[in-house]
Amino acid sequence: MSSEGPIVRRHREEEHEEHIDERWLVSYADMMTLLFGLFVMLYAMQDPDAVKAMQKSVEERFGANVEAVQGVPVVTAPAPTEESPKIDPEVHSQLQVTLAKVEDELKAKNTEIVDLQSKIAAVAVEKEALLEKHKSEIASIIQKSDKSELLESLEKAKVEADKLKAEVQKVVQKAETQKRTIAAENKDAEVKQEELDKAKKEIDRLNAELAKKTDRINQGQFLAVVTSWTTADHDLDLVVTDPNGQSFNFKKRTVANAPGKLVVDSRRGPGAEVWQSDRIIPGRYKAEISFYNQYGNMSPAEVKLVIFASGGNIELPTFKMDFASSKKKNIEFLVDDKGKVNLSN
Repeated sequence: MSSEGPIVRRHREEEHEEHIDERWLVSYADMMTLLFGLFVMLYAMQDPDAVKAMQKSVEERFGANVEAVQGVPVVTAPAPTEESPKIDPEVHSQLQVTLAKVEDELKAKNTEIVDLQSKIAAVAVEKEALLEKHKSEIASIIQKSDKSELLESLEKAKVEADKLKAEVQKVVQKAETQKRTIAAENKDAEVKQEELDKAKKEIDRLNAELAKKTDRINQGQFLAVVTSWTTADHDLDLVVTDPNGQSFNFKKRTVANAPGKLVVDSRRGPGAEVWQSDRIIPGRYKAEISFYNQYGNMSPAEVKLVIFASGGNIELPTFKMDFASSKKKNIEFLVDDKGKVNLSN
């Protein structure tokens, strides 16, 4: 015998079968029963004998008269008999009066309904006529103007409007640019005019001062060389050399143990350069005018030279200096011990 224990067999649990809810069958069965009864009645009513039998059955059952209207049985009230209760005359008259009032009200309502229907019909006719009129007007407008031509005209007008808008913008931008340019030029011109006015005032002041000094020292010794120019932005330099060979310029305004001094040095025109001395060394003097810089002004410089001395003044005619061709101008003059000036040939 085998020593193994008893074999335990495991049975599979029976699967539970799911059932669909079948409660709807009750309602469905009731509906089918009613339909069946309906169709049985309809089928039975096709036979006139069956209709008469039904009418007789209803009369016997309910004690009422049954009339057939177009094949359909209609139950009417039973005819009064001697045993039926009689209606009170007063109640009967009240019912008749009430019935008459109801009939009158119904007639009035019917009349109002008829009036309203006529008004509605009139409004509908008027609306229909107005609609037809609008339709005819729209049709005439469409016939007069072609839709494609209208769209083409609109596109052309739009293109022209865009072109005109672009041109207007260009003109506005150009006007703004010109306006800014004119404003800048006006500002620059105002600045230059102010500088010119200042230079002219300075030249007038120096000339007046020199004239006063000349008047004060008519009996003494005095010598001055003044060069001036009225053109804007130009820079001219004056160099004066005395008979002893001493030169005075913007870098060396004075020289030790030598009379004379460069007292005015303008850097940008209009301007002036002034050299003066309170003691005269008799002999030959040289005045050298150099065109140092144009600073953007390409026109020639208009230069004027005046020599003031205790023995008399000499004013040279205004001359022009060109930066490219005539950058320097040398003028030599002789001064005697009495302060009389003569130009050297």
